[in-house]
Amino acid sequence: MKNFIVYKSSAGSGKTYNLAVNYISLSLGSGGFRKDYFKRILAITFTNKAAKEMKERILQYLHTLSQQQDVDNILHEIKLKTQLSEKLIFKFSKDLYSYIIHNYSDLGIQTIDKFTYKIVRSFSRELGVKNEFELVLDSQKIIQPVVARLLNKISDQNKLFSEVLIDFTLKKIDDGNSYNIESDLEDFC
Repeated sequence: MKNFIVYKSSAGSGKTYNLAVNYISLSLGSGGFRKDYFKRILAITFTNKAAKEMKERILQYLHTLSQQQDVDNILHEIKLKTQLSEKLIFKFSKDLYSYIIHNYSDLGIQTIDKFTYKIVRSFSRELGVKNEFELVLDSQKIIQPVVARLLNKISDQNKLFSEVLIDFTLKKIDDGNSYNIESDLEDFC
């Protein structure tokens, strides 16, 4: 799985930038450029908002490059990743931008939910699932019992964790909020 890349980082750390630059670099290739190669790249995010942001950023960067301009130092990054000249990056970006705009539905950037749905739909016959099915991915049905179990297992064995949760609860009360931390932990998960 040498072509499998995972980025895990906090909000505001530049994930969208890195993902967009890597997506464009892969799409442009380092050898022979194929404008439809982007169809072979799959980017999976957790939220629709993140998928939308990534698509917009990729198109913004490609559009900028197709105008023979640089923004956010992407030209330098793409040159390093592809070993292509500026001239070729500009040319291939223009071709790729135009092709993606005309084949937007092939832009494989989606949520994990949509990806799972596509797999289940593709293999529905083999899985013994009728064609008319609805896939429900309700994370709360998983998260709520896990949080409840976690809180039930807290004991003197893990004093540090108990102290952190007590401090958090007291802080919530001081701030005038509910002492119930279950919903906070569910949101965190």
